[in-house]
Amino acid sequence: MPLEGQVCQCPGKWKNELLFGVIEKVGVGRLPEEQSVDVRYLKPWQGRLFEIDQSRKRAWFKMSEIKLVNSRRLPEGVYFVEDETNSLGNVSLENSTATDGKHMKEYNSLKRNWLHQLVVLDMLGFSLLSLVSVRLALDFILGSTFGFVYLRLLMDSVDNLGKHSYNFLHSTLASTRILIPFAAIGTQIILTRSSNIEFTENMSSFTIWNLIATMTGFSSYRLPVLFSTSGMLFSSVQNVTKSIQTSEKRDLSTESAERPPSCIVLAGPSGVGKSTFIRKLLHDYPDIFGFSISHTTRLPRENEEDGISYYFISKERFLEDIANGKFIEYAQVHGNFYGTSFDSVKNVIDNKKICLLDLDIQGVKAVKKSLLRATFIWIAAPSMEALESRLRKRKSESEESIQRRLCTAKEEILFALRSGIFDYTVMNDDIDRAYEDLKSLLRPYISSGMNF
Repeated sequence: MPLEGQVCQCPGKWKNELLFGVIEKVGVGRLPEEQSVDVRYLKPWQGRLFEIDQSRKRAWFKMSEIKLVNSRRLPEGVYFVEDETNSLGNVSLENSTATDGKHMKEYNSLKRNWLHQLVVLDMLGFSLLSLVSVRLALDFILGSTFGFVYLRLLMDSVDNLGKHSYNFLHSTLASTRILIPFAAIGTQIILTRSSNIEFTENMSSFTIWNLIATMTGFSSYRLPVLFSTSGMLFSSVQNVTKSIQTSEKRDLSTESAERPPSCIVLAGPSGVGKSTFIRKLLHDYPDIFGFSISHTTRLPRENEEDGISYYFISKERFLEDIANGKFIEYAQVHGNFYGTSFDSVKNVIDNKKICLLDLDIQGVKAVKKSLLRATFIWIAAPSMEALESRLRKRKSESEESIQRRLCTAKEEILFALRSGIFDYTVMNDDIDRAYEDLKSLLRPYISSGMNF
């Protein structure tokens, strides 16, 4: 019997589509065939890491339609599928026949609705144009007739995708549908020249307006699809708006003081003073903040200790940890790998502390995409000259390394200015004053004593 929170593989919306999902509810029936589960779909995030796909609705399946996979839940709602390769294909496609049939009914109903909507819209357009010009209205309905045929052939082409059977008629019509607009114009010209209808005005003439009316009628086949897409987009915007409103209400309530961000991300160019600020915060507020010790493949600098400044590991070990999904984010910077592991952040959060993260721009992007509740603070240098001076005072960098870091710093500064990711900026022109500015930003968490 599956349990809530377990990851399973289940049919998607389309035929032969298999997706991962999290079981949210297990329904127990009197008979085995009556037992069912509610599943929330997952989407790939990074490697074998998956997160909740908010764009998809919950799905309902019978027990026989799903397959449990080896997985584990990581912090902030991220799921690590331990055996993704072996899991794929283990779900019997025969078990999803009922689900496929249900989705095909929805698909066929959608096609019928589009065709009905097209007919209604074309008749409405004909009626409105008749008030202006009967000739233009007739041109419009001629074009819309060809548009209807084009849409129907397009649907048939989509239906035949992936089928092994060959139908000469469908194949021929599908391959020539691109000629339908020209056929509409040709038919219009032929009817114009051979017309003997006297009750309509200027039936024997052909102007640019007649061509526009015909092509407008033909293009009307796009309207049902456009309306359907717009409806889904509007629904998605409504859901996002509700989520934002709910989030804003939660942040403005007293709950926000009780549930601070799980991470404070400090970012800035190399040499700007991020490590100094983190050391000061950890020294002054050891009960409030904790530091996630990163992993790196670079060699330790002077006064750096393994397990305190970084976990210094080999490149082979780092790549192995990537393959095992142990990192929230990782990046290659200046030829060396840096990474923040799930375990490091989880250890800090489990100790009821806010995790301080020292990340580069690649790391900031990764955390922003993750489900971590993070506040992003950009530490800025007063000038490039001041930044270069600090790098040279380290006396641990070669000239080539300094120039490479300065070049990277320019790109990072432009990103910080344009991206809008960062919540706050602290100018480090004086270390003591900048530290006071940083503390003032974090004052709500410091003064509240962190009531988790």
